[in-house]
Amino acid sequence: MKDNIEYYFIKILRLLLMPLPLKIRYYLFENIGLLMYFLIKKRREVTLNNLKIAFPEKSDEELIKIAKKSYKNMGKMIVVTTYLKEVTSRDDTVIENEEIVDNEFAKGKGVIIASLHLGAFEAGCKMSRTKKVYAVFRTQKNRKLNNIMTKYRGQAGMNTIMKGDSEALNNALREKPLLALVTDHYTSDIEITFFGKKTMAASGAILLGIKYKIPIIYTYAIFDKDGIRIVNQEVVNIEKKETLKETLVYNTQKLFYLFEETIKRYPDQYMWQHKRWR
Repeated sequence: MKDNIEYYFIKILRLLLMPLPLKIRYYLFENIGLLMYFLIKKRREVTLNNLKIAFPEKSDEELIKIAKKSYKNMGKMIVVTTYLKEVTSRDDTVIENEEIVDNEFAKGKGVIIASLHLGAFEAGCKMSRTKKVYAVFRTQKNRKLNNIMTKYRGQAGMNTIMKGDSEALNNALREKPLLALVTDHYTSDIEITFFGKKTMAASGAILLGIKYKIPIIYTYAIFDKDGIRIVNQEVVNIEKKETLKETLVYNTQKLFYLFEETIKRYPDQYMWQHKRWR
């Protein structure tokens, strides 16, 4: 029953809000996100604790301000996912340095986009205009909601692979596509340092790059005053070490240093709501 209520609520709300200008939809969901900051104490505490670890030099007042903006940004991200086709078709959703992707894609092996939960990260599927795009997502507990999100992403040109579906991933890689991996969450894989504190991270992007000899590009997407900016920052060159594990640790750490640099520039656009250090 609960799954059905959530499913139909999202579906009906999406239809009701569609006639409104996108800026109004963003505004509404920013305030819904801010409401969640006040209503869900446990998640608010996780957010503020994460921020204290990342920015120990900032005052409580500064951290609370960042946290609130992060929740508002999360609300905007829901709009991006729900109206992904519309958002990515707009002229104010722009791609920077697309030639970096084009140059690597021309080598005929596909490209891995390594990204993080920042800003409008799903808007990167705008690159599906010229390339086959796949992205790996965690399966939602609500299967109906999971299916409708997959549908909305597919309408925007982004094909979904569920995390853990090795067969679907291998089949997709045979097509030499653009494969997007959002790879900044905590997972019990390898130990790295993030904002000066040890934690665990996923090495999947680096491992796939090594196994299939696919180039990796660090890309992020942010909200700015003119819309959404998708930035293809740089190719992440894999440096080989003595063992595979050392290679994975070294290069995943290198990727997380890039994440840090970007988060420091846009701290209020990062999703701090999940436990990053345990």
